[in-house]
Amino acid sequence: MERAYRQTLEQMGGSSETVETAIKLIRQAKARTRPGSGHELGEYSTGLVPICGLLASEQLNNDEITPSAAQPASCLNKASFKKAYQILKTVLQDNKTKGKRLTCEMLLRKYIVALLAAQLGEMCQLAQGEVMQLGMKASQITNEVMCGIFLWVCAAAKVPDLPTVDDLAAEYGTKPATVQTFITSLNKKLPELKRKIAQETKPKASSASPTKATPRRTPGRPKRELLTRESVRKQAEAAQAPAPDDDDDDERSFPETPTKKRRLDSTPNLERSARTLFDSTIRASSSKTTLDTPTRPSSPLKKSTTFQLQAEEEVDAAEVQTGLSRAETVVCSGSSA
Repeated sequence: MERAYRQTLEQMGGSSETVETAIKLIRQAKARTRPGSGHELGEYSTGLVPICGLLASEQLNNDEITPSAAQPASCLNKASFKKAYQILKTVLQDNKTKGKRLTCEMLLRKYIVALLAAQLGEMCQLAQGEVMQLGMKASQITNEVMCGIFLWVCAAAKVPDLPTVDDLAAEYGTKPATVQTFITSLNKKLPELKRKIAQETKPKASSASPTKATPRRTPGRPKRELLTRESVRKQAEAAQAPAPDDDDDDERSFPETPTKKRRLDSTPNLERSARTLFDSTIRASSSKTTLDTPTRPSSPLKKSTTFQLQAEEEVDAAEVQTGLSRAETVVCSGSSA
């Protein structure tokens, strides 16, 4: 990553001295503008490298990197570039932390959330006690040692978004190589403590079991009953019971709703009406001609047609009989005259 920074700074016209100074400022700025610091760059983060190059040139007073070269390289407009410049200039002017005696509590308050910092503080004290038992004296516990213990404990607890050794070096003036060597030594000499830290800081699952949902029963589905002697006997009696009449079946098959019942009552029974009319006509007729009972029930329309043909034949026979009677009367009248 720093190689890309160097290329950008060189393209802007910075010499090796300006580039090295700008790299140190970039490390400090990244540590002081990290999330939660209160000085986050956010959408202005593309201006970090060019603005640090500009600030380095201003510190050295060599005018190698100018605002006219830094602003296009930042990919920001003039207003946004000015805001990013003010943020970085403010955070980089505060160098009070350099040379100050560090403790793990100071580092935890700065980089770790309060809820987790209390637990990690106890782990840092355990690690410091183990280091002193290995033979390190209190006078030998430098800022590099404090930064190494802090990073080692937080890494064992799998804390996200930790500052790097370079970030701490830029912020507190520590030596990155010394810090990294001390962390490697802790990994080799304190593996048991590292496992303990990982185990005790692991998120614990909730012991409460989730409430099981009560199964819902389908409203229309009847309950299933177990077979018993009594239920078997009732089923057998129901199977042996005589079948109801057809009329009852017909009446029972219709729904009992008032609307449909009125419709059924108003619907004429064609077959029954045709039979009644046909029977009354036969009884009223003076002819001795009778109809054979059909072996199969015919449709009402067919019966009506048969009855109409029979009635027409009876009318024709009556007219013929009337004509013969009139002829006989005329003949008798002529012979008597």
